[in-house]
Amino acid sequence: MNKNLQTALESMTTKYNSIGPLLIKMESFVMNTNSGRNPAMKSYYAYWESKIYLALTHVLLANLLFLDNLLNGGKNKSKRAVTVKGPLFKIQAMLSAPEIVTSPMANEIYKMTIKYVRSIIDSTKMFLRWQHGTCILTPPQIISEDEEPFIYSFHTDIVANQAIVGAMSQLNTTITKTFTGLAKYLDLWRKYNPLWKVDKVITNLITSSQID
Repeated sequence: MNKNLQTALESMTTKYNSIGPLLIKMESFVMNTNSGRNPAMKSYYAYWESKIYLALTHVLLANLLFLDNLLNGGKNKSKRAVTVKGPLFKIQAMLSAPEIVTSPMANEIYKMTIKYVRSIIDSTKMFLRWQHGTCILTPPQIISEDEEPFIYSFHTDIVANQAIVGAMSQLNTTITKTFTGLAKYLDLWRKYNPLWKVDKVITNLITSSQID
């Protein structure tokens, strides 16, 4: 999953970084300058930056809803509904007296899933914003010597988008519901724990003497 995400991001960032030079070339045709900062082109640059923001938001929202639908077993009724054939992954439950444990452990899978969802959101940090009134990427900003440079990206605006916030909330609910279902399934077996808490040798001896 992470490999596919990184491959997609590399392709997208390469295409995104090529947009600025294309707009500078347009500036050279129209204004006979190639700085990427021509004041007369300010609204043109803003128009395309807005388009990029909307495209990133659309892609991110589509992926969050797609993942939510996968975790729901394809039960969501939407245009992005998918047909899910079989489980996405399997968890093995086994007896490790006196407890029933899962492999991988449920909390590890939960952390991994949450981490992956966050990585999808955080991927928008790779798309740097343009400097005001230009189509030039904004370099890291030094706030203070004690802090990491601030990266001015689309991430700040996207995480505040209400559609994204809603999709994240829905996905978190689905993830929680999935692991609640797993816990309830394991509880069905935990009610038999007296059977494996008793010393088996003593149990067999008692059973044998009763038969005799």
